[in-house]
Amino acid sequence: MKADKTLRQPNLGRLVLCLALLLLASTQIGCPAPVIAPVTRIDSIYVPVAGERLEWDHSNVKEVVQMTSTSNGDERQACVSPDGKYVAFVSRPAVTRSGEEATNDVYVMNADDGSNRRQITNTEGDQDAYYPYWWKGNRLLYARYDGSPYYTRSLYWQDFPSKQMEGYAIIKRENQFWVGDASIWSGFPSPDGKFIAVCMETPKSRKTRIVKTDVFRRQPQLENPQIVIFNVDTKLAEYFASGSDPAWSPDGKSVAYSQRRGDNSFIMVKDIESKDERQITNGTDCVDWMPCWSPSGNAIAFASWRDKDWNIYKIDADGRSLMKLTTSKGTEWDPSWGPGGYIYFSFLRKGNGQDWDIWRLQLQPK
Repeated sequence: MKADKTLRQPNLGRLVLCLALLLLASTQIGCPAPVIAPVTRIDSIYVPVAGERLEWDHSNVKEVVQMTSTSNGDERQACVSPDGKYVAFVSRPAVTRSGEEATNDVYVMNADDGSNRRQITNTEGDQDAYYPYWWKGNRLLYARYDGSPYYTRSLYWQDFPSKQMEGYAIIKRENQFWVGDASIWSGFPSPDGKFIAVCMETPKSRKTRIVKTDVFRRQPQLENPQIVIFNVDTKLAEYFASGSDPAWSPDGKSVAYSQRRGDNSFIMVKDIESKDERQITNGTDCVDWMPCWSPSGNAIAFASWRDKDWNIYKIDADGRSLMKLTTSKGTEWDPSWGPGGYIYFSFLRKGNGQDWDIWRLQLQPK
């Protein structure tokens, strides 16, 4: 006698009907629908030389690639050209072939893959070149330290491609606007090239005076550091703000910078014409540095010490939608925003005072 197979096989129609009735009943008695929590995927790249991982939030960052690889030296302060084709940066080997201490020089590489690396400046002895910025499209503006007392720097510019290894001085140490051991730290040119936002570091312990009374319309507060706006044509400067790391907006109407307030530092934006100043970032136990604008001017990337680590963050220009991009235990600094959602930055392996390299992340399309 054969068994009745209908008793062994489930009736699919009845099963679907029962599930539908159970779901309807749960909604009638107020049972909440199941909620699936979003999963944040953290991607990483292992760095064999240092045994560290560069990590990033996959929900915000599409990919990360290494642009330079110097196992014994520093490569930092990347700056993307306006057309997005090149990246200027500062490179310093740990030692030279002769065993002497090396100097910092400005280099340029292709932005897409880091190829075609070429040296732009040729410092030697006590000289150093820092903070390259693109000026008037095909020029590089940088600060140069010439070994003078009190670490006084000058501003120079050089053609790209370079016509000669010696730059042209814009602001020399002999005709700086400050005395009293002040030092030029960096100079960020406006989009039209007519002005330069100059960061000048002034020691708090000494009084500072102005060399020429017509240089500033009003004397700045004697704090460290200060930002002045230098007119390239008239060679005069005007006090602008108390802060560091100035970055001109793409439309030329405002400047972003870092300003210390108590034990914290925040990103500020100040209008050139109205002088209205607004605070973009907030928080406690944080240091926000090195702002850079997106090509559209709608957002600002910056380096920040939050959660006891340095990482790269992004925020809307109106102070909304703070977003953490990298999540490493190492140190990420010097962001520079290029076309296509690419942000270049420096990565220092944890526990090593040298060995900076330049990396590039690409934001997830929104």
